Amino acid sequence: MKNLVLFLVALVFVNISVAQLTFSSKKVSLQMEPGEDNKATIEIFNNTNYDIDLEWELVSNDLNENWSIQFCECNTCYTNDFAPIDQVTQGGMSCPTMSSGGPNAAWYLIVDPGSEPQTYAEWKIVVENITDRLYDTLTFAAEPTNSINTVSRTGEISVYPNPASDIVNVKLLNSKYESLDFTLMNVVGKQVLSGRLNTGQSEIPTSDLNSGIYFLNIKSNGSVIFNEKLIVN
Repeated sequence: MKNLVLFLVALVFVNISVAQLTFSSKKVSLQMEPGEDNKATIEIFNNTNYDIDLEWELVSNDLNENWSIQFCECNTCYTNDFAPIDQVTQGGMSCPTMSSGGPNAAWYLIVDPGSEPQTYAEWKIVVENITDRLYDTLTFAAEPTNSINTVSRTGEISVYPNPASDIVNVKLLNSKYESLDFTLMNVVGKQVLSGRLNTGQSEIPTSDLNSGIYFLNIKSNGSVIFNEKLIVN
C-alpha cells in the first residue's frame, strides 16, 4: 500500500510539472527603424494531452503612445490608431481554447517610431493558464536603432541551413560583439544545447538531435536579442 501511495504521488507530481504551455521565449526584442514596421514574436504551444483555456492581461506598458504600435494575441490585433492600446486591454482578455497538439499561436508586437524619439521600452503581459492555474510573464521589448544590445533585426545574424541535418551555421555580420551566447531548446522548453558564438561564423552540431522543431536563442549580456525556429531533419 505504501508503495502504491508513493507511486500515485509521484504520478501527480509528474503531471503537474508538465501541465503548462510552452513558449519559444519569455522575452523578445525588436529594433526600431523610422518608417519600418519591425516585429517581435513569441510562439505559444500546447504540448499536453488535453485542451487548455487561457487569459492574458497587460501589466506594464512604457511604449511611447506617439509611436505606431500594434499588438496581436490569440484572437485580436490592437492598434493605437484611435486610442492608447492599454485602454482596451485591461482585465482578463480571453483566448480561444488551445487544443492539445493543435496549431501554435504566434503573439507579436509591431512598432514604428516614425519621427518620434527612440528609447528602450517594454510591453509586458501576464498569461494565465486557467486550466492548470499557472501564470507566465511575457515581455516584448522595443530597442532604439543605435542600441548596442540589438543585432537581430539589422541583418547582422544569419542562420542556415534551415531545415538542417548535421550542422547549423550562425554567421555574425558586421557585429559589434566579440562573442554571443546561444541556447537551443526543444518544443517543451528543455535546453538541448548551449555554447558561445565567435565573431564571424560558428557551427552548431545537430546530427545527434531528434528530428523536430527547436528554438535558437542568442543572448547578449543575458538578454535574448535573437530567436528563430529551427527544423532538424
